[in-house]
Amino acid sequence: MKPEEDHLDDKPAVRRRVGGSLFVCFAASIIEFATAADFCDTTNSCDDAENGWAIAVGVISSFICFIRLGLIFNQMHIDKKLDVGVALLLVILWAFGAAFTTRADGPFPISGNGFFSTCESLCFLRLLPYCPLVAGEMPPAIAFLAAIVYASMALPRGLWVSAQQPSAVRQWRHLSSSSFTSFVKMAVAADVCDSVNDCSERNGFAVAVGAIAAVVCIGHMCILRFAPDSAHAAGKAISVFLVAWWAAGAGVNTSAEGPFNSSCGAARGTANGYFSTWVAFFTSLYMCYQHFHPDPDAVLSRPRKHKAAKGQEQQESPNLPQQQPQQQQQTQQPSSQPEPATTTTTEPLNTSDTASQQQQQQQGDSLALEPAHEQV
Repeated sequence: MKPEEDHLDDKPAVRRRVGGSLFVCFAASIIEFATAADFCDTTNSCDDAENGWAIAVGVISSFICFIRLGLIFNQMHIDKKLDVGVALLLVILWAFGAAFTTRADGPFPISGNGFFSTCESLCFLRLLPYCPLVAGEMPPAIAFLAAIVYASMALPRGLWVSAQQPSAVRQWRHLSSSSFTSFVKMAVAADVCDSVNDCSERNGFAVAVGAIAAVVCIGHMCILRFAPDSAHAAGKAISVFLVAWWAAGAGVNTSAEGPFNSSCGAARGTANGYFSTWVAFFTSLYMCYQHFHPDPDAVLSRPRKHKAAKGQEQQESPNLPQQQPQQQQQTQQPSSQPEPATTTTTEPLNTSDTASQQQQQQQGDSLALEPAHEQV
């Protein structure tokens, strides 16, 4: 039998996060294929391959999410490797779905209902705590990133990271989100290069930023897997590099002359590149903070143990005065028992003393009589 902690559904906090991300993905899937069907009907373009793909992605994703949510609510466990496969299937499905449906020639090139339902989800994934800062204007990938959160929680526990290593699980989540957004950024930049037939200067740099960041994140994942002892030291250097790298990428790519200078992306369908650039930057920034900030699991556990030890001492200290009288009583009881023996042993000593005293008196009397005889 496998330990219960191997299952994602055993811990309430994990179950809530997985269920929340799947529920958001399920809702986004319904909105996406409903919007695609409405667009297909109003434009009479249902025969178009990209419109058909948009509908198919939403239907398949909603079906998978519905089945998995049913298992979670009924507390039915599935094999962790199967869970990994389901998570990766959703990620790959929405990766291709977002790539083809939100591109310039796709059904959702601008920020409408279809775009947001296909590309928004980051703030619902509990993946990045900084989402409230950008939730007003930056919703990248509801369905796609909801699947990423599901995968980021299923992969570490399902493959190699133990649930007893919270720091490794956190690093895996940050790296997985950064790697996925890097791939999105690279794909969108490559699409821009192809559409304008120009992959030099800023357009080429946009492709390089996403490709190099993805390679670095995957390399750090390999370090976590094969050299966990050196992962913390390497993570500091890698997180600093990613912050500097994405800061340069965001500064160049989202500038006035950059390929992702607007979040609307109506002209070239570059909204994905704009959002993925800033998501990757804030992800790397938060990951850097986590590496240089003391581990809360290691820091907070010590004072709690110390306080617990003090509490035990305080609980034990009132019992000490009660134990001391008991010890005194135990010491007094043996001392009271030998008294009869001492009385019996002292009696012969008293008789011998009286006998010696009598002998001394007799000798004294005899000495006193001798002068009297001499006088006579």
